[in-house]
Amino acid sequence: DRPRILFFSCADSRVSPQLITGLAPHDVFTVRNIGHLVPPSELECGSSVAASLEYAVNHLAVPSIVVCGHSGCTAMHGLLGGAPADGSLGSWLRWGLPSLHALREGHPVGVTASEDGHTEVDQLAMVNVARQVEVIVRHSAIRDAVLAGRVHVTGLFVDSSADLLRLDRQAGCFVPVHGGDLATELLSWADTEPTAPALPRSPS
Repeated sequence: DRPRILFFSCADSRVSPQLITGLAPHDVFTVRNIGHLVPPSELECGSSVAASLEYAVNHLAVPSIVVCGHSGCTAMHGLLGGAPADGSLGSWLRWGLPSLHALREGHPVGVTASEDGHTEVDQLAMVNVARQVEVIVRHSAIRDAVLAGRVHVTGLFVDSSADLLRLDRQAGCFVPVHGGDLATELLSWADTEPTAPALPRSPS
């Protein structure tokens, strides 16, 4: 088992990692959950998501991690509508609250998404992708690999017209994936030796 990409996506039945990426099953190590949320390691270090990160990067040597969000995400609907505070679902969705707070505080990804005419649900979904990318690059399970430049982390978003957008972390917005061949672009990320990025600051 030598996948080249760790693909985080929502558990929504409309999201198919293979259809989205065009990659063969053996190229993709997939982790799916409600809202594609990643608990920060400083708050929850023993989650299945943490174990998947550690296994993919430190044992499978996957060089590329992709977080993929999508339009009309019901998890984002739940956060905007006041997710239940109790039960397993409420306990899980609390990991999405920092994304909601970031949207309310004017996260640049959300601002640009609003200017581009996206709904509030999709604005939150895009901010959530950006936030989960930030959580992943700081995660203790793979932090050394990120600092060493051994793993590339990026975000994707599938909008309502099935167009694919890629997170531009420096510009603070999503941009179209050009060329129509996402598989080639994703594998080029995996084949490129990335430089070690500056890690984002932990939110206060």
